[in-house]
Amino acid sequence: MTYDFYKTKVLFEDSFLNLAQKEVKYKYIREVTMRQSFIQRWFNIGNIILFTNAETGIDNGIRIANVENVKEAYSKIKEIIG
Repeated sequence: MTYDFYKTKVLFEDSFLNLAQKEVKYKYIREVTMRQSFIQRWFNIGNIILFTNAETGIDNGIRIANVENVKEAYSKIKEIIG
């Protein structure tokens, strides 16, 4: 899986077994959250979720799983997105 952050958008691509791509423009991101389970905290990793305004509620954003140094990454992502 790859996550590329650009000036106005983030691109997600997963090509493990099937190919999946998603592009989300920053102006449509309404919330950025960071979550860590107990075990993730032990290993200094966590999940970052970028929620959008998608009306379906299904797959309405991008979930970045098991990010190393998650607190630092979360701060950088919030700074990039604005």
